[in-house]
Amino acid sequence: MDLGLDGKTAVVVGASGDVGLAVSQALAAEGCSLHLAGRDEAALAGIASVLNEAHGVEVEVHASDLTNRVEIDVLSLDCEDADILVACPGAAPETGVDDSLGRDWDFKVIGVGDILREMASTMAEREAPGTLVVVGVPMAGAEAAAANAALASLVEGLAPGYADKGIRLAAILPGAPPCDVKSLGQTAAFLASDRSGATSPILLVLGNGGT
Repeated sequence: MDLGLDGKTAVVVGASGDVGLAVSQALAAEGCSLHLAGRDEAALAGIASVLNEAHGVEVEVHASDLTNRVEIDVLSLDCEDADILVACPGAAPETGVDDSLGRDWDFKVIGVGDILREMASTMAEREAPGTLVVVGVPMAGAEAAAANAALASLVEGLAPGYADKGIRLAAILPGAPPCDVKSLGQTAAFLASDRSGATSPILLVLGNGGT
């Protein structure tokens, strides 16, 4: 199916994870130029090379830590031409009593919220329509349920303020692992396209098979 994404520019946050990679592959296959963002620059560079060779699309890599507000601002400025943002926070936030717990939540919920707001504001300032998609974490345990509830509420809360500017928001909430990451990627690409233009906000819950 041609989703009409050829020539569009997309940012994929968390692109070095399994879901982020699947999203990047689906968007590249549709002809999107890509900005791949994440903390593992070497992994992102390898993915960029593969996608460029396979699909002939332009791919830029951004080593970004979304627990750092300054780096969020820099990423938003570097990607100000983007038509699409797909945020893929990965696995559920870890539990524990040390600082790693707070850092994990900072990325998977707070950092995702910050980049959504920044990119939505940038799109609104350009007066250009755009789409923001969040792919939640696999539904395994209370931590995953809490993270997905927070992400879903974020999308629902932000959507009305940008609807009249032509900016759509959507959230995909995966089922329990193992998830069909290829289906997650394809679903994210569909929601990012104009074929899903009548939906905002949409909260889509997928089962283990991606349906």
